[in-house]
Amino acid sequence: MELLSAIAQMRRSQFTEWTIYEIENQRFPQFVKLSSIRQLGDKVAAETRFPVDRNTSGQKFPEGSYRESLIVVDCKRPRLRAAESKVVDPSGKVLYAYKWADPAVLDLSSGTAFAPGSIEAATQGILCDERIQTPLVDKQDLAEMRFSSLSATAAGDGEIYYARTQNEPHDRGREVSIVIQFHSGQELALWAKLRDVPSYRTQVSRIGVNCDDGTMTELKSEYYDPSNNLIYLNAHGPALSDIQAAAPLAVLRRIVCDAK
Repeated sequence: MELLSAIAQMRRSQFTEWTIYEIENQRFPQFVKLSSIRQLGDKVAAETRFPVDRNTSGQKFPEGSYRESLIVVDCKRPRLRAAESKVVDPSGKVLYAYKWADPAVLDLSSGTAFAPGSIEAATQGILCDERIQTPLVDKQDLAEMRFSSLSATAAGDGEIYYARTQNEPHDRGREVSIVIQFHSGQELALWAKLRDVPSYRTQVSRIGVNCDDGTMTELKSEYYDPSNNLIYLNAHGPALSDIQAAAPLAVLRRIVCDAK
């Protein structure tokens, strides 16, 4: 487990960009810097970012300002607290900054308690699950496309690849990563209209395959811009009921389930 954690941390260290992982009130994207994630026993520290709501801040900060915080999340109970916080304007100038304590010694007893379904709960879900917080691929793999070719997309606007994970041959529940690289940028289809969200070029999804009944479930998806920056992490995991019958996935299911 220590070795796997070390490998996961090395992979995350490549991802120094801000990545959207949730949207509050369909208006305020929540960002995390995956390279900043640090395990502290039963707690996790990470850098987060979100737009300042001028209605609640008394319009004290200019339009387009962001609050950036170094937070600590308790992975055993619903508790979260900021160790450091600052507000930056659109140019990156620091308008406000405050530090409460080092994350390793921060007392969470006076932190924010949160309920299921809240933004804080989503943050805990991301930061406390190493399979979710760690990207599915390396940036070098994306740059060189070190994956097995599967087919073209149905619309002919991209190519589909796959990468098998290490599963025991007797395990009828398998996992595989699908990589779809489009020929041009695609609009990120979110449930909210956001400003200044770049288009994505590559989608990487972890797929769970039940080899007994043939069902496939999307466990996690990642969206990368043309420079291979991770712009959006979707950990909601919808079922693939609408596309399970698609020929590429049917072929992939046979490849994965027939593997010895």
